[in-house]
Amino acid sequence: MASLGEYIMSIILPSDKEFVFPSSATYGFEIDPPSDYDEASARKMAIAILRLAALGPSRFSVTFGANGTVDENTQQQSLRTSVAILEVLQQFPVAAHMACSGLSREDNINFAEQLHTYGIREILALSGDRLAEEDKSITRFKGAPLLIAYLQGRSEFKISAAADFSFYDMKSNDGGQSALVSIAENLRAKITEGATQLITQFTFQPDNVARGILGVHSEGIETPIIAGLIPVLNFPAIFELADKYHVPVPDDLRRIHDKIIVDVNGKPVVVNPGTIDRSGTVGQELIVQQIKCFANYGLTDYHFYSANSVPGMLTRIVTAGRDQEIVPYQPDEAQVSRLTKALLRRFER
Repeated sequence: MASLGEYIMSIILPSDKEFVFPSSATYGFEIDPPSDYDEASARKMAIAILRLAALGPSRFSVTFGANGTVDENTQQQSLRTSVAILEVLQQFPVAAHMACSGLSREDNINFAEQLHTYGIREILALSGDRLAEEDKSITRFKGAPLLIAYLQGRSEFKISAAADFSFYDMKSNDGGQSALVSIAENLRAKITEGATQLITQFTFQPDNVARGILGVHSEGIETPIIAGLIPVLNFPAIFELADKYHVPVPDDLRRIHDKIIVDVNGKPVVVNPGTIDRSGTVGQELIVQQIKCFANYGLTDYHFYSANSVPGMLTRIVTAGRDQEIVPYQPDEAQVSRLTKALLRRFER
């Protein structure tokens, strides 16, 4: 199977008109709030969330601190956004992210109490970023299994956890078997403490991750594993994030990143006058290829990271291949206003 980079370079970049989003697929959207809301940013977020909700996802999740900025402020942004989605769009489950790093054990316990008070019953429990200079005087949850164990003690929470396949390599000498055993052991610890579903890290090697998922299933992991996908608008930034989290980036894909720019509308465009006579949307083709790869392995449950940044792209992907004409989304102003006000609400800590 050609790598993503080879695929992009070979087609640069006509829209895949034969692509049909799997009819059996289920999918969720991650919302990445800003560091704070004002009227304009809250309205923008409200419209993005409503556009995504119109696509009929099975769930939302709300992150905070993805770039190491885990603190009480970003935690409160997660709370505000999670509660707003739950209150205004009541038909959708909402999972708030929690991370062991960055905050004390007491902070996380208080956050869990706030989530429970305001009706949030789903949590994505993460180990979080490793801190370069960790304050040893602060008591934290020592890893996701211990955080999950605490949350499970409340019994009302449905808990998801991360599945990291970044160090699995099916081309290694043992076919990746030793890595699969280690990954399965890590996942089993989370499941034993109460995690009922798992979500993978984003990837540029879907074939490798798909085989990894099937491999840990063969190691006795029966818990559902959802494939995580990240729409890319800024390739240098996403490569930096991939390096931080040890997500492998194929060399051929990394080599073309200097030919990718983002125009004033936020659209990623390939520019290479010597060999390319047209431009196209790179991020969309990446996601399409990943979905096709996962679907070939029978994996049709997806979670789109930072979905609020690309509702238009995700609309084109999720509706691809439908017979009926897709009517452009027209926001209901009353609903936009209600969700905007909910996002601007502040809670006592």
